[in-house]
Amino acid sequence: MRRENARRLVKNRALPRTSGPEQLVQIVAAAGPSSSSSFRAVQDKGITMKQHYITEIAESLTPANQPEGFGELFVVLLRELAKGRPVSRTALAMALDWPAERVTDVLERTTSTEYDNDGNIVGHGLTLRETSHIFEIDGGRLYAWCALDTLMFPALIGQTARVSSHCAATGAPVSLTVSPNEIRDIAPTDAAVSLVLPQETADIRQSFCCHVHFFASVVTAKDWASKHQGVEIVSVQDAFRLGQELNRHMLQTIPSRKS
Repeated sequence: MRRENARRLVKNRALPRTSGPEQLVQIVAAAGPSSSSSFRAVQDKGITMKQHYITEIAESLTPANQPEGFGELFVVLLRELAKGRPVSRTALAMALDWPAERVTDVLERTTSTEYDNDGNIVGHGLTLRETSHIFEIDGGRLYAWCALDTLMFPALIGQTARVSSHCAATGAPVSLTVSPNEIRDIAPTDAAVSLVLPQETADIRQSFCCHVHFFASVVTAKDWASKHQGVEIVSVQDAFRLGQELNRHMLQTIPSRKS
């Protein structure tokens, strides 16, 4: 019954906004089939990205390469940050229903997390600090570390976001609306995203996020990529599908909990 209800939530494009373990069970159930079948389905639809390239990115970015428990902590942290205020370790422990010591242990082994002067978390993927990628939900302004983050996070937090960014090559505006299940209102319509394979380093922001940008057109993006080694250019639609696949990888690492 819980799995059926979760699928109904996805169909209606409305995931619950609270962030406790019970809601994570619903999100995991809604994630769908395993990644391998998803990749085949995506390819059957004519996606232009190469499967091995997508697979390498997915494997590099999934919680299998992160501290144990990171996936669950990350999803709950995103949902807490989406409220638009710093997140204390105490609040995060309560939202996760974890002992404070476990939260501290996972955070201390997780790189790139942003903190304020009081030790509260202000960013990890989704951030309260200004970046090039504006992420607006419910009238509140947040930011994301990279273009792919803006395409992934609406599904993880269960909210629709209005994304405003700019072309990394020309500075031209790029905007779109991203819901948990679709993207729309892409402007310009030919907008593209750059991708790279993450380097073997713990700092995911430096090795991956700093190279993942929006571009006003595929032509502009490919010209930019020709001057930057190891960059792949994909459409915004293809990047969104990759983001959905990364979400599935992550959510399937989160253990289900019985209520």
